Amino acid sequence: MTNKPKSGTTSTRNNPNSTSKPVNGSSKGASTNIPTAPRLNSATVASKSKDKRRAQAELQRKQAQQAQRIIVMIGAAALLVAVVVVIVLSSRPADIAFADNVGAAQYAGIPSGLTTSGPNGVTYPVPMPYLGSPTAPVRLEEISSFSCPFCLQYHDDHFSQIVDEIKAGRAQYIYLPTIRTGDFNAEPGTRAAYCAAKQGQFWPMQDILFDWQKRYASGASDLNRLEAAAQKLNLNMSQYDACFSSTEARNYSDAASLYSEARGLVGTPSVFLFVGNQQIKLPPNPNASNVTPGSIAAMDIGTLRGIIEANALKMSYSYF
Repeated sequence: MTNKPKSGTTSTRNNPNSTSKPVNGSSKGASTNIPTAPRLNSATVASKSKDKRRAQAELQRKQAQQAQRIIVMIGAAALLVAVVVVIVLSSRPADIAFADNVGAAQYAGIPSGLTTSGPNGVTYPVPMPYLGSPTAPVRLEEISSFSCPFCLQYHDDHFSQIVDEIKAGRAQYIYLPTIRTGDFNAEPGTRAAYCAAKQGQFWPMQDILFDWQKRYASGASDLNRLEAAAQKLNLNMSQYDACFSSTEARNYSDAASLYSEARGLVGTPSVFLFVGNQQIKLPPNPNASNVTPGSIAAMDIGTLRGIIEANALKMSYSYF
């Protein structure tokens, strides 16, 4: 017996033409899942922005450090180059020339050395170089600087012109150095001259220093040149080098300069002339404001030689 379906109903089980409705009642086919980006809240955005700024700041810091390292390296390289240049220049032999008559020959046979006894019983605080007999009837003192152009002129026009008088025993010359005047630092040359004086070679050394003032100006104080001058004069170089670097030589320049100032030094050269126990002075010149009181530096060489020669007989004269 076969059961029939009830009237008005149609079975869909085994009916290939039947269509099933979705469970949710939609008339469309099966639903499709489409992925969407997650939504970021404000806290997350702020955190990422902060991280980005931190990364940028770190990058800038590293770049600044790198730039600073480069600058330091460039500076170090420049300093190294400067040091090398200084070493090369200081070790390079200086241009050195000597006058034809330089040396001890022209002073041979003339008493010379260092003395603390000046004219009229004056006592110097440090030994001063002298040339000529202490018993000469005429004695001269010159306050001078190796960097002073007027001192150079006086050396050439006056001192060099009376060396024969000094050699003949008619005059004695005493040199009082100062480093307070001049066109450049006279201290190294003064030290070199003092150390030469300790070996009996002051006067040829002062000739060299004044000649070099003409040739080299401030370069006359170049240490290489001063060393070459000492060698030229056949000094004992071990003794010279020890003397030149000593505190004694440095103090000498200062002490001699202070003494010159105590003598009322106004300008250089300042030259003082003594005949026996009498100091010879020029009449005051109201137009000469740079003349040390008592200095006869302006006296012409003819008059100076006349006084020396006349007083070789120890005669007393009043000229002015």
